[in-house]
Amino acid sequence: MPSGATLGVFLEALQGSRIVVELKRDVIVRGTLDSVDAGLGLTLSDVTMEYLQGHKEQMALVHLRGPSVRLVHVPSKMEPDMVIATHRRRIAAARKLQERRAAADRVAPSDVNSANGGE
Repeated sequence: MPSGATLGVFLEALQGSRIVVELKRDVIVRGTLDSVDAGLGLTLSDVTMEYLQGHKEQMALVHLRGPSVRLVHVPSKMEPDMVIATHRRRIAAARKLQERRAAADRVAPSDVNSANGGE
């Protein structure tokens, strides 16, 4: 997962959004962003690929390698600062939950018995 204030973080924050991707080989890809990898590879679902010659193709799932992407168009009403801030809050909440679960897993059974009065 990308970290910090990077393009990867912004793209990751767009997960679940409909986006348009232009590939270097003059193909337009429209779909729902499912995931972003460390190399800025994008996985999209419910995809329409439109080729320069006008041919269109429907696909359920597509993975686009980061180096093949020329441009990513995001929804016009989307404010990048707000999207990134919301995404960072979600990440922080998920980390806190993960830390709480890890702390609960570290509690030894003997600690639980003594806390319950030795039952």
